[in-house]
Amino acid sequence: MSMPKIGGLDSMIISSSVQPAVNSQVSARKENLNNSKSKISKNMTVLTGAVALAAIVTGGILITRGRKSKEIVKAVGNTVDNTVSNREQKETGQKIFTLINFDEISLIKDAEKDLRDEISKLFKVFRNKGWHTDKFEWRVKEVVIPDNPHIEPDVRELDDESFETVMNLIKSRFRAGVNCPDAEELERIDALIDDAPALQDNVTVFFGLRTQKTWDNFSPINFVKDLKEGNMFKDENHLITSRVYDDFLAQCDPVYYEGHRDCGYIVRASLPQGTKGLDCRRLSGEDFSAGANALFVLPKNSQFEIMHIDNNTRIIDVKYVLPQN
Repeated sequence: MSMPKIGGLDSMIISSSVQPAVNSQVSARKENLNNSKSKISKNMTVLTGAVALAAIVTGGILITRGRKSKEIVKAVGNTVDNTVSNREQKETGQKIFTLINFDEISLIKDAEKDLRDEISKLFKVFRNKGWHTDKFEWRVKEVVIPDNPHIEPDVRELDDESFETVMNLIKSRFRAGVNCPDAEELERIDALIDDAPALQDNVTVFFGLRTQKTWDNFSPINFVKDLKEGNMFKDENHLITSRVYDDFLAQCDPVYYEGHRDCGYIVRASLPQGTKGLDCRRLSGEDFSAGANALFVLPKNSQFEIMHIDNNTRIIDVKYVLPQN
């Protein structure tokens, strides 16, 4: 089965020599780890010296978006009660369904490897070199929330073991041929999330969602029948989201898949005050928003309520349900 081309991007000329800069302030230990990882995959190198995406799209995030979309996002973000009881679910007929498992994640990574690599390469030129393309600029403006608060940076230094574990988790979600971290590593991720400071504001993060089997003739994935406003879904894996629209999110965005832009969505998830997650700026110890630094990891079995589905923009708005202790 042949994969689709990158819609509107496949004819662009890029520089083959673009390399992410390395910040001299990062410790020698982490530089060595980054250098060893870059031999495995340039795309997974933590960017600490590149221009942050936030600086590039400053004008974009201030542009007024459509009234309907803004009202939906604000309604989600201002919701106070982000807990849903079993009784409420039964009374409303609300259904909870589970997203794809790790085996399916692996199939997606393998099937989309070449296309994702090309999107990543193009986006890095757009971000690092200030290269302008209407395709990326338009999509960033469409997805990013204009008045989205920033997550206070958690840049505490990770020990070597934790650093490698977080990198392994990221690679397992985005790089073909990389296995899921083992049980001990997953427990270490749990501990890092438990140790994280709780969010002080309602914040929106983003992640990609596949609804079609790109490895199997684009047939629907099983949960699609339940993907309806008012229903809930959960992810049994640690869910890797992004604080901004950057490389990893662009790779998952279906709008670039020529002829198959209906194969998924970008999900905008409103996280309420009190949410805990792993801020991947801890990888560099610096407040940057490029590469792995942009990522924010939510706990296993995170649950979300679907507030709005827009099949034209391929964006779903959801709200995160705080775990009940």
